[in-house]
Amino acid sequence: GSSETFRKLRPSRNGKSLFAATIDNMRAFTQVKQGRLGYSFMVYSRGNHGFKDIPITGSANGIDLDTNAHEIFEAAQLARDIGCDYFEIKPMYDVNHFAVIPQRWIAEIVTEQIKQAKQLETHNFKVIEAVKLHDALLGDSNLEPKSYTRCAVAQLRTLVTPSGVYVCPYFRGVSHKKLGEIRATSFADMWHGTKRAQIMAQLDPSRDCPMHCIRHESNLAIEQAIKQGFTQTVDDYDFFI
Repeated sequence: GSSETFRKLRPSRNGKSLFAATIDNMRAFTQVKQGRLGYSFMVYSRGNHGFKDIPITGSANGIDLDTNAHEIFEAAQLARDIGCDYFEIKPMYDVNHFAVIPQRWIAEIVTEQIKQAKQLETHNFKVIEAVKLHDALLGDSNLEPKSYTRCAVAQLRTLVTPSGVYVCPYFRGVSHKKLGEIRATSFADMWHGTKRAQIMAQLDPSRDCPMHCIRHESNLAIEQAIKQGFTQTVDDYDFFI
């Protein structure tokens, strides 16, 4: 929600905050975009969770805080003002993508800030909460068992990065989940190639994915539709699908 907090959580090489440049670029993008533009806000709280202990030292009501929770409303207001279509509040995850459970007082700040942010909603601007946000605030979101043994969503999505193409964001950098190099082969050849087929055949969410997955509900809906036939309208779990 502020330049200083952005500098500490998203540091640049020269040590300066790129917040203003990011916001200016988003504002410019709203003038030419096709589709939706969202503003993602991760609720950060200091602690030993696989991240560096970054003291934010912000303040609210005169109290020093090691969290950015008190900036949710401010960030939502900014998102609306620059022309975003939605503002999303997300919980913090550790390096293995297990939810970081915030302290009770931080959860209370988040709840109150979201209530205020909701008042900013218009026909063209929505404030949305990540699927697992409230579970994290209540202290229960570390494990998410999967009953299915294939990932249908991974047949519709993938992750392309400068270091390689991976099954999904949760396996970024994992060599045995790497589909190939976009610089070395065409995406079409990679997508329909034998290596990807082998990796997908070996991927078992019930074994490989105990962490929270943002596509879990989509997978459940797809598996149900496959069994019952694609005859019913399901909840809009996934805008892309």
